Amino acid sequence: MEHREFDIMLADENTHWWYRARFRLVDHCLDALFPKTGNSMILDMASACGANFDHYAGYGTIVGLDIAKEAIDFCRGKGINRIVRGDAHYLPFSNDVFDGVFALDALEHFKDDAQVLTELHRVMSKNGLIFITLPAFLCLWSQHDEAFHHSRRYSIKDIKNKLTKAGYELIFATYWSFFLFIPALIFRKIRDISRAFRKSKAKPVSDFNTNIPSWMSLMLDHLARVEAFFIKRKIFFPFGVSLMCVAKKI
Repeated sequence: MEHREFDIMLADENTHWWYRARFRLVDHCLDALFPKTGNSMILDMASACGANFDHYAGYGTIVGLDIAKEAIDFCRGKGINRIVRGDAHYLPFSNDVFDGVFALDALEHFKDDAQVLTELHRVMSKNGLIFITLPAFLCLWSQHDEAFHHSRRYSIKDIKNKLTKAGYELIFATYWSFFLFIPALIFRKIRDISRAFRKSKAKPVSDFNTNIPSWMSLMLDHLARVEAFFIKRKIFFPFGVSLMCVAKKI
């Protein structure tokens, strides 16, 4: 991702409404599907600023992986030592090591996501679970994706097919940020058209660069909580800005 996006992530990863919404959904899936014994081995793929280490410490021993030197240096500066620098296409781990994997907004960054899924399958133990969040729907593609160096956006059908081919069984899937789909689509298209009209040569910027008033952040957080309320009751959404799924190694 662009360096300034990394700086924004440092400031936002524990406080921004969107990250809180993602934590909320992953927490729900973990509580429902993953035993909280504290003895599990968990791989945090693309650890970035290391927020998952603190948030999910109670579920087991977390080992991080990231290809960016900035991420490794920052995590180690926080006292996180169980993190290695490496390419997810060729994971530096033995077979059948991890009971769980976090691939939270990670797969879209890789040139060959199918190979990454195959590698993750190799290092996971039998019946291990992978928790995945992804940007959804190609129609939402914008400079937000360019700023984060995304390679693609997904539908549930897309990721299900790739998981099945890599040897997983999909056991949970939903879109989220449903209420923001139309506003996000309009906002991104207007911003991209404006940028093209001005023939701007500035580097692309993500949605996280947009300053929003506190009342709007609070409103977005409440909308995310409403979505989580329905998802926890197995009432899923037909589309959204993002998607989440959980799959099992078979």
